[in-house]
Amino acid sequence: MISDLEKKVRKLDIRQLIKDHLNIELEPVGKKGQLKCLCPIHNDTKPSLYIRSNNTFNCFGCKEKKFGGNVVDFIKRLKNFETREDAVLYLSEKYNIK
Repeated sequence: MISDLEKKVRKLDIRQLIKDHLNIELEPVGKKGQLKCLCPIHNDTKPSLYIRSNNTFNCFGCKEKKFGGNVVDFIKRLKNFETREDAVLYLSEKYNIK
């Protein structure tokens, strides 16, 4: 079951969160408001991380590692947190969500 805190954290804008943590440009792609950028998880040579307008992402370069999801999944992997709860706590403290 998803905690109330995680529900609030999931509402963070993934686009802004990626900008805050990566200092990289997000490039528009397609007509549905999608963006793409270099993936911070693997040695990306061309943008393979896609950010969708529904506040989710997927990396096609990390496909075998199933790297995709929401803001919690992104931070959990980026910061190497062991649990989702660790990622939720980190995000709630960083963005002052209670």
